Amino acid sequence: MSMIDTFVDVRVRIANFRELAHHVAALPEPFRPIHFSRGERVRDKDASRIDDSGRFAAFVDQQVSRVSGFDLVGQRIRFTFFGGETRTANHESTHIGCSVTLRGRQWSLADFTLLLKLLCSAPGTERADACRRAEWEHRHLYVKMLPPISIQTTLGVDMSASLPGLYWWTVFSDALAKRHDLDIGELTRFAAHHEWWATDDGGRLYAFRLYPSPDDWEREEARISEFLERHSNFFSLTRIAERVENTQTKEEFDQFVRRYRAGALPWERRVPESL
Repeated sequence: MSMIDTFVDVRVRIANFRELAHHVAALPEPFRPIHFSRGERVRDKDASRIDDSGRFAAFVDQQVSRVSGFDLVGQRIRFTFFGGETRTANHESTHIGCSVTLRGRQWSLADFTLLLKLLCSAPGTERADACRRAEWEHRHLYVKMLPPISIQTTLGVDMSASLPGLYWWTVFSDALAKRHDLDIGELTRFAAHHEWWATDDGGRLYAFRLYPSPDDWEREEARISEFLERHSNFFSLTRIAERVENTQTKEEFDQFVRRYRAGALPWERRVPESL
């Protein structure tokens, strides 16, 4: 089966790691996963069934204690849990992420929207998005050629440094919006559609759909980039691209981009971008 080029992504506070895993495990059909795994391959399907509540609970507890990544796998859907993008000054993860990969061709845009909303109801949700993979890579994946080497790195996804970006669907918690001085009124006017959602623990979420379909992202790219460049509380790859490209050595490159890399440290976010 071919991989759908749209994916859904959610971030929750690390204190809600266990709740997120059990929340995903209890999703309704057709989203509900069947097996748990520490890697992409489910090696023993009989011993890794999510409906074996005792084994699944023990597995989740072990991963939570280690702050370790894992997968929950269905017939045409995979949930990948990971940490480490956003950290405290002591290098401790503050959030857990869950990215969803879907396979097959039966998924509709309504399915993606429903899945996003269901995931966002998990306690502790702070940010989520849904978009084409190509759009996400355009916003965050940078390739630097320094012959004879090529460096590929992900930039701008650390929520302690800035808000990562805007996509087809983008969701922010009220707390995250306040931490980054997000102007909800301005973003409401900028988006094609907005809704107010809620988490199961009573958190308020602002959900913005920037354009009708994820396929519209290239047509909307210039408009979104211009907005991100004007708002310093958002990461903008185009804002820093020229200075990144002007670095001449791997050491210069690493020094410049370290504040924007996944796992960037909170105290680095105020370093002026002109340096």
